[in-house]
Amino acid sequence: MCVSEEDNRSIVVVKNGKDSLDMCRVVNGMWQTSGGWGKIDRDNAVDAMLKYADAGLTTFDMADIYGPAEDLYGIFINRIRRERPPEVLDRVRGWDYSNRGYLDALKHLNDLKEEG
Repeated sequence: MCVSEEDNRSIVVVKNGKDSLDMCRVVNGMWQTSGGWGKIDRDNAVDAMLKYADAGLTTFDMADIYGPAEDLYGIFINRIRRERPPEVLDRVRGWDYSNRGYLDALKHLNDLKEEG
């Protein structure tokens, strides 16, 4: 069973047993970058992502079918590392396939869906 602990910030902590996932309550969906709505200007897209992160919207959802979403996220993360304090990077969340924890995140999301 997943339990969420909320506080007065924009972050929610979802727990399942001893596992937990903290993420922004608002998820930035990267599906718009799939190309179905025209050409994506990489610089403008990454600038927008930085503005979202600066505003506290630090969770990004992407998938391999979202066109250049993962490439844009990589550029975004590199700019975060260069241009923002380290604590900003600590708050940013996105799918990272080298970290198998994304499977846990998917399970948490599925559990929440099943719970309604």
